[in-house]
Amino acid sequence: MIRSAAVRKKYAAPQIDYEERGKKNETRKSAIPKESYDKFPIQMFDFFWKTTVPAKPGDKEEYVMMEFNQGQSNQISVEWTRVHYRGPYVGEENLGTAYDLDGKPYRPGRRVDGKLLLYPTKDCWELVADIRYLR
Repeated sequence: MIRSAAVRKKYAAPQIDYEERGKKNETRKSAIPKESYDKFPIQMFDFFWKTTVPAKPGDKEEYVMMEFNQGQSNQISVEWTRVHYRGPYVGEENLGTAYDLDGKPYRPGRRVDGKLLLYPTKDCWELVADIRYLR
């Protein structure tokens, strides 16, 4: 899904529930037909995940950490967090230690920037929701 817009369209629900949740419990919701959904938040860069739109325009050093959780009904939640890496750099596959945008070492579940929800179908999963946590 991350690499191909065609795959995302094929494996998307007829409409994607899109939400932006603000700091003071402010929530903006919309339902986007899969043909019009162009907000997928993650892309591949070399062997790493990056955001499609960084928090600070032009930030080429923003990467993404993801956590995959699968429920008893096979629904999948993918929580993603924006990070920057700091040394030591240890080769192509290790950029150093990940720090969230608050400057704290990355810890799963502590600071989440978004969540993608995927529900099972008869032959795969489909994207049903894209939730963003605005900071």
